[in-house]
Amino acid sequence: MLAHIAREVHGVTGEVDREEQCFAAFFGFLQQRPAFFRILNGAELFAPEGFRKHFANIADDCLAALRNARARGTLPGFMEDELEPLVFLLMAMHSYTSMRYAYADDGQAKRRPDALWSAYAKLIRNGLTGGGPELVKRQDRNE
Repeated sequence: MLAHIAREVHGVTGEVDREEQCFAAFFGFLQQRPAFFRILNGAELFAPEGFRKHFANIADDCLAALRNARARGTLPGFMEDELEPLVFLLMAMHSYTSMRYAYADDGQAKRRPDALWSAYAKLIRNGLTGGGPELVKRQDRNE
């Protein structure tokens, strides 16, 4: 899966464009190999060490990419300590959208609705508020 995604995003510049292409490549991989998702989900129970390594590989790669983007100034709205949570928010979006949109009840790959792509693109490009970092003030949620 990771090799497939890497091939699909090779040469894509810009973090937003790259993330959108990663999302599309992830679903493209699931389209080509429908059993992968079931194997991955089963691995958490039946091969927990392998599952943790796979999960860590994805998270580490994504975190490195976000750190590089931040160093280049292309993620101005995020503090360094927000990058790791951002990685897992992105991973959760991929995981849960694939649960809903990757397969029909019979286990066959299905076509995702156009609204999935447009909603994801809007969220990635604009955030939930559609505003810049000045609209989002950091607050302590442990109050």
